[in-house]
Amino acid sequence: MRNERTQLNIKMDAKTHWLASIRACELGLTLADFVQQTISQSISREAVLADEPRVKEASGPKVLWNESLWSEDEATRLYNVASAHPLWLSRSEQKLWSAFSAEMARRKMKESAKHFKHYFTLVKGDQSK
Repeated sequence: MRNERTQLNIKMDAKTHWLASIRACELGLTLADFVQQTISQSISREAVLADEPRVKEASGPKVLWNESLWSEDEATRLYNVASAHPLWLSRSEQKLWSAFSAEMARRKMKESAKHFKHYFTLVKGDQSK
């Protein structure tokens, strides 16, 4: 079998896509490389054998530690990531966060989710004009 790459188009819900993008960024990978790596790991012999049920093993869903970063609201998601790991933001998100931080410093106000949501709404409103 040749080592060819083929294209795969997949649809993901917004939450899965966003969390996968964050994890890929954390690992220094593109989203495509992260998806390929994750699939490869999940179908490896070790992973398949590890999935065999064990009598004394607790069962139940595993929760991603960064599940708490997710929110249906885009501004809240960005605030959550920026507050925890600002380097995980895209360049445009980092610029937005930097401008927000500068504005809060200029006004001598504390950065908060409420303030960011208001700022985000104003900036997004200006961009749609």
